[in-house]
Amino acid sequence: HTIKIWNTKTGECKRTLIGHTTTVFSLAINSYNQLISSSFQTIKIWDMRTGECKQTLTGHYGSVFSLLTNKENELISSSYKEIMIWN
Repeated sequence: HTIKIWNTKTGECKRTLIGHTTTVFSLAINSYNQLISSSFQTIKIWDMRTGECKQTLTGHYGSVFSLLTNKENELISSSYKEIMIWN
């Protein structure tokens, strides 16, 4: 239910992001340096500097297994039966 951001050089956990109510399945980073995470029926957009959840996207009917961002700053998400494109 959490996401941990690590310093890979020191092995130190820099931040723990808390907000999902189920397993986190996928992560992506967009061109705004925001972390995007997915779980059951929800996608969260996080501010990497503060760890604050800026937005929660809903619309999938099942677990969101995959996330992808493109150069147009769209977010593509997929679940068991659907693919969604977010602006």
